[in-house]
Amino acid sequence: MADSFTKRLKQLRKTKALSQSELADKIGVKTATICHFEKGFRKPTLDHLLKLATALGVSSIDYLLGQEAARATSVTERLVRDFERLSLKNQDIVQNMIKLMLKKE
Repeated sequence: MADSFTKRLKQLRKTKALSQSELADKIGVKTATICHFEKGFRKPTLDHLLKLATALGVSSIDYLLGQEAARATSVTERLVRDFERLSLKNQDIVQNMIKLMLKKE
């Protein structure tokens, strides 16, 4: 987790054009805390991870931690649940749309 997290945190912060101080203010910690997270000197708590995900605009702490596979599974599961809630007629429409989209690729 540490290496992947430290790289992602720094990358996301820079992508959002935030200084360590600005990010620290957004999540309610000292600038040194963000520095320690980015250098791997300190591990964030779950509360910190949730606040960082929100402040950096990522929808899941899975991405922040470098667990894209878990995130992809989560997205897939959500799509399947949503699909199953559709009427059979709408399920057929979605299936046909997917088939058409795949043909165009």
